Amino acid sequence: MRQAALFIIALVALTRASASECLGEDKDHIVLSRQHVNMGQDYLYAGVIRQMIGKFEGTSANNHRMYYVGGVDVNIFRVNYDEYPCGKPFLAYEITNANTARIDTFHFPWLTGIDIASESLGGSGDGFAHEIFGLIDGKLIDVTPTGGLNHTNMGGFYIGPLGKGLGVGIAVWDADWTDGAHYDPHPYVVQYYTWNGTKFVPTRKIASKESYDPSGSTPAFIEVPAGRDFNSRGDSFPFAELRIERDQP
Repeated sequence: MRQAALFIIALVALTRASASECLGEDKDHIVLSRQHVNMGQDYLYAGVIRQMIGKFEGTSANNHRMYYVGGVDVNIFRVNYDEYPCGKPFLAYEITNANTARIDTFHFPWLTGIDIASESLGGSGDGFAHEIFGLIDGKLIDVTPTGGLNHTNMGGFYIGPLGKGLGVGIAVWDADWTDGAHYDPHPYVVQYYTWNGTKFVPTRKIASKESYDPSGSTPAFIEVPAGRDFNSRGDSFPFAELRIERDQP
């Protein structure tokens, strides 16, 4: 019986040690979402997105502790989605100025990879950023253009075949805030980046002569086959607020 008891104690200790290597919630993180990350038949991963606990704000009316969101971390594991993500992540990435994020995959003959799209909540509008990782030689390599890929909820992002004889690459656009009220029609500016085989190179920047409704579809002058709509926060990203509420420290 003593040997059996020692074996059970050892098994519990081993289980706890293994669990400590698995990604979940802890005093510094809460899990925001899990998702499939499918980068081809041989590359099916589990993605885990967590909010980082920020500065303590105070106690709520129901005696819960309130914290600001300190950012999000995105972890991708080379395991099937149904397996619990344990061990060293295939990719670990932190975004300190975001409230929520998601992982989009893309598959092209010229590049396969992921777009880590993050959202920062604002008063009258939200900001978005895109971090592009290409699957190169079995590794996820950051190939985001210098200066980053950023736009507001009045703009958008596209990756794929470009118009205007620019080959393949990225287009990112936003309203030009030169005049008018926030949600009035505005001229738009689009920046194109062309993939040269190893990196995205800025190739052309175009400003529209016409003004467009910021709540409408992608402005026609941009000529991309299909953009991504980031105006619907609840539908596009895991739900997130400015604050995290916990029932205990």
